[in-house]
Amino acid sequence: MQQTRAFDEQWAHPMRIMLTGGTIVCYDLLPESMKNNIPVILVPGWGGTPEMYRDNIDSLVSMGRRMLSVDAPHGIDYDRSMMSSKAAKQIPDAQMRKIAAFIGALDEKKILRVDAIGHSEGCIEIVFAVMLYPERFRNIVLVDPAGMIGEDDPRGLAARFSQDSLLSYAKKARNGRITARMIRAIRAIAGSLSRDPIRAFREFLVMSHTRISTSLSSIRNEGIGIAIVVAADDTVFSNERIKRVVTKEMIDVYFVALGSHSRFQLEPESYMTLIDLILTELCEKHGRGGRPKPIRTKPER
Repeated sequence: MQQTRAFDEQWAHPMRIMLTGGTIVCYDLLPESMKNNIPVILVPGWGGTPEMYRDNIDSLVSMGRRMLSVDAPHGIDYDRSMMSSKAAKQIPDAQMRKIAAFIGALDEKKILRVDAIGHSEGCIEIVFAVMLYPERFRNIVLVDPAGMIGEDDPRGLAARFSQDSLLSYAKKARNGRITARMIRAIRAIAGSLSRDPIRAFREFLVMSHTRISTSLSSIRNEGIGIAIVVAADDTVFSNERIKRVVTKEMIDVYFVALGSHSRFQLEPESYMTLIDLILTELCEKHGRGGRPKPIRTKPER
């Protein structure tokens, strides 16, 4: 993967958007040649920022996709009247704040519909956002998704996150490019924690007990394509635990890739070509009208 001057210039000038609930920073990256007129939004995991996933975004831009991502780790204030809706009552405040941020960015840029990629906690935000605004989404790809393994012990979850990160970083520390990505991740998460530690803690608690699996079937019935990509050695949200709750009615694609929970951010080259292919298939099938048919995929070798 090689970043172009055009990408670097666009990345250096994100859009600062002042919304009623607060100010956000929106990255909007345009490819030289667009393969699809539907933008793709990448929603970071817990404590993450677009900078942390810069190389993931660059990969899909180089493949011809317009990419969006919003820098608002703890979201913004939102219209409390939304809580009167049935769907909103199921969504914790921590997630409503984050949804308000990226939906606000789409509104400001007059983007009516997107494909969405979430990583870890970002998958919870996407599923909840689709519950509120199904008309705004065409396909969603959930990578190493939180909220799919049922009730969790926050202390156990924190231990698994720490173990996964330490092991992943220790194995890759001699690779200069991966080391730079590690530094981005550490800075992003440390910055999010220091900015508002109370909200960060609440978001972590939400992640530990939220279940999004119960909503996937109804979302898919709306005609939205759903793919789940999990790492075979993910100890944070394990493939084995996720497989126990996933049924064929919930999703179109279930793909097991090599690596751990951190690999999506540390080694995006191994993921983004796959995700591009999944989105292409889902978009083509969805574009003909009707729900996408299941895609048969083989694990990455």
